[in-house]
Amino acid sequence: FYGPTHLACLMIVNPPPNWPKASPPDVFITFRTNPLISLNDLNLAEEAVKRVPFMVSFVHTIDETSWFADLILPEDGDLEALQTMPLAGNKDMEISWEYSGLAAKQPCAKRLYNTMNITDIMTELAYKTGMLAEYNEFINSGKWMGYRLNDTPWELELDKKYGAEE
Repeated sequence: FYGPTHLACLMIVNPPPNWPKASPPDVFITFRTNPLISLNDLNLAEEAVKRVPFMVSFVHTIDETSWFADLILPEDGDLEALQTMPLAGNKDMEISWEYSGLAAKQPCAKRLYNTMNITDIMTELAYKTGMLAEYNEFINSGKWMGYRLNDTPWELELDKKYGAEE
């Protein structure tokens, strides 16, 4: 989020002398982010993205990054989405907050088209790739939201697919 992502682009496009040239990822997947507009050097970011062999963008609107995608898949728009997001003090980059918590964004409009909630998309991908147990354990460990679910009443069963509402 706040890291030196532009350095990865620089290492792919124009590495320093005597350094090995980094190779781009085989697949680049984006959702709820627009790295091209977020990085400080648009031309450098564009050149790095052009070198990625395959790119997938889950989007609710076409943006600068999704123009480079080989596959664009729809997700719920902001008014259709159900999301839980961490608020303050639950990650190592926000340690100065006195309180922390979660925000729940609830849909206020019905889906217009055949879209899915991004949480349901990621859960389905984890299931279909045989990584559901690892995915649920990642959530249980607190590495995603910043709150451990292990040994709590809310701990996810490793072999169960949970919907966004659950």
